[in-house]
Amino acid sequence: MHSPSVEATNSILASVPAGERQRFRKLCSHVVLESGTVLQDPGGVIRSVYFPLSGMISIVAPLSDGAAVEVGVIGPEGVLGFEMLLGATIAANLAVVQQDGNGLRMDAKVFRKELERLPALKDATGQGALLFFDQVSQTVACNGRHSVEQRCARWLLMTRDRVGADSFSLTQEFLAQMLGVRRAGVSAAAGSLRRAGLITYRRGKVVVLDRRGLAAASCECYRILKTHAKARARTAYASVQT
Repeated sequence: MHSPSVEATNSILASVPAGERQRFRKLCSHVVLESGTVLQDPGGVIRSVYFPLSGMISIVAPLSDGAAVEVGVIGPEGVLGFEMLLGATIAANLAVVQQDGNGLRMDAKVFRKELERLPALKDATGQGALLFFDQVSQTVACNGRHSVEQRCARWLLMTRDRVGADSFSLTQEFLAQMLGVRRAGVSAAAGSLRRAGLITYRRGKVVVLDRRGLAAASCECYRILKTHAKARARTAYASVQT
């Protein structure tokens, strides 16, 4: 996979002052993010942080019965390992690559030092953490109040935004796990969206045909999260300019 430019693809790294960016880049190693790859285990020591340049990482809470529920996603807008900003050294949840992509990896100890050396990086990481917390809290409200079809539409839109393409791979089993519902419920929801002409879904591949229509079929949570993301991005950009 070709690695796009850092400036264009990761919001956190884009916060590094231009004069420092080349040095910062040399502290990272390029990694291919392959779907299904586990980047962090719950209860494991955080040894590396990851800056996705493309693709998407799912943060999953595993349960004792073997089930698991997605609590949030991280794409090119964020960094896996942001909790180190708060002093954490142990991962609370499972982090697994959900959509193929590219990323940059940095040693966790080096990242901690860079946070203290670069105020703009520290501020942007904080905004990324707040954006993730916004997502988690909104997802809790969404799961409790909105239909499976609305939640399915929201999740597909969030994936599309982070992948940066209308077509991506996805199995019903995985989507059911991410939404915390039975596979039959996901099948019915996806079928409804397909009949409405919003998506096609065949052999594990989703194609978004009508993004605006899919946004209309989604609940308010998608629009709320987009608004939060824009606000966080403006704050992070302002920190780079000062």
